[in-house]
Amino acid sequence: SSGGWPSRSSEGLALRGLAMELGGRRLISSMAGQVWFLSRDPVGCREVQAAFDSLGPGSALRSLANELRGHVPQAMRCPHANHVLQKLLAVGEPEDMTFIIEELLGHSGLLCQAARHRYGCRVVQRVLMHFPHGLISEILEIL
Repeated sequence: SSGGWPSRSSEGLALRGLAMELGGRRLISSMAGQVWFLSRDPVGCREVQAAFDSLGPGSALRSLANELRGHVPQAMRCPHANHVLQKLLAVGEPEDMTFIIEELLGHSGLLCQAARHRYGCRVVQRVLMHFPHGLISEILEIL
């Protein structure tokens, strides 16, 4: 770069990063407090999944994902919300999604029921695919 100005490519990256940050804030503010409600709706679940995709791993995703805490058993049985859990498991960091495992194991018999349920089995499959073996060893023993 000449004269101390950043090159076009670094400017572009900085602007793109700023746009993503602003877009992420807008997503969070528009969905805050609505994630569980939207997740149970055929159109809303797609909006939540798109938000998870665009946010990617990090604090913004974690903020929205926390709204699903306490709802994992119901979400796994829902024809729409199960897709939201699957997307969360696919794009989030495993250490931020441990609440899903905790809820699976925290309700007696839920894991086995979920593994046999037509929607829940997909969530269990994503847990097995995306979590490190150390975090899912108890699940593997039960199954």
